Amino acid sequence: PPRSTLFPYTTLFRSAKKINIAIDSPMNINVYADERMIESILRNLISNAIKFTAEEGQVRIAAKSIGNSMVEISVKDSGIGISHSLLGKLFKLGEKVGRVGTAGEKSTGLGLLLCKDFIDMHKGKIWVESKKEKGTTFYFTIPKWKPGNKLKKKQN
Repeated sequence: PPRSTLFPYTTLFRSAKKINIAIDSPMNINVYADERMIESILRNLISNAIKFTAEEGQVRIAAKSIGNSMVEISVKDSGIGISHSLLGKLFKLGEKVGRVGTAGEKSTGLGLLLCKDFIDMHKGKIWVESKKEKGTTFYFTIPKWKPGNKLKKKQN
């Protein structure tokens, strides 16, 4: 059965950085997804947005319908951005993408690999747009809920 909301836990991400988190999502969007996987994806993308955003910055989470079958979710920050050379390495196993957040937080990039795997299992896509010193937006798609949806099993 459909779940009624995508973002019930964003208040957990308030931090000492005083980041403002805004949510822009119609309440009537339902997705077909493994709840724990989607929570993990959102938790990772939101915590990364906070990590790479300066104190009192902005993070915006949005969801919208794409056609009849998909939902697009985005996590946008007002942070430090990602260099063009690093963008090409994201989501690739074996690439060194770790860097330090605006308050010295550590990062390895492994969470993004996990996000990509989970999104692939949901027959979705993930991509990123970023400008240095302007911010970053991660987008991903997942299927809308409808009878008969099936998750893709991960191949070994």
